[in-house]
Amino acid sequence: MLEDETGFELSGILARGSDRSRQLAQDLGVPLFQSPDQVPSSVDIACVAIRSRAFGGSGDVIAEALLRRGIHVQQEHPVHPTEIRRLLVAANEGNAIYHVNCFYSHGTAGSTFIRFLREWCVARAPSYLSLTTSSQLLYSSLDIVGRAFGGLDDFVVAPVASWTAGTLPAGVDTPPFQILHGRIGSTPFVLQLQNYLDPEDPDHHSLVMHNI
Repeated sequence: MLEDETGFELSGILARGSDRSRQLAQDLGVPLFQSPDQVPSSVDIACVAIRSRAFGGSGDVIAEALLRRGIHVQQEHPVHPTEIRRLLVAANEGNAIYHVNCFYSHGTAGSTFIRFLREWCVARAPSYLSLTTSSQLLYSSLDIVGRAFGGLDDFVVAPVASWTAGTLPAGVDTPPFQILHGRIGSTPFVLQLQNYLDPEDPDHHSLVMHNI
């Protein structure tokens, strides 16, 4: 077993059995599982870092199989809301916990922004919030904002009138961002959301990550 500073022990790696995954399991001194059914019931939690179905992967299928066996799952975002609802049902039926991981809020940039805004908001409310991101990073962007504001219970957003291909001047392409307006409590909110992605290669077609 490989134990880190948090006290967790790595029980194994679930992969398809490529040379790379076999070598990684050997280097870490843990078994390689090639099916969710092979994961021992003694495992407490699984980290599913495989693309979800909406992005051409099988992460949702693996997560559901583990949850129904009673194994807690932390899945890497992005995950489509429909899949999240289905996996929450599977978690309930398996008496397990399901969580979508938003790791960006724990990085240096995210945690610094969150801490600064929390401290600043003690004295005064922000004049406005502007967020530009892509659809595959919207979940983690809103996680950062929600942690900074203390939650998103009073978050309201709706699209505003925007250019369409039929109303643009001749020779002008449709802008790559959809504009939405809203508020978080009393703070006005402007969201510029990239309106396209390539499901085969979403990371390389994201124009902006988290511009807040």
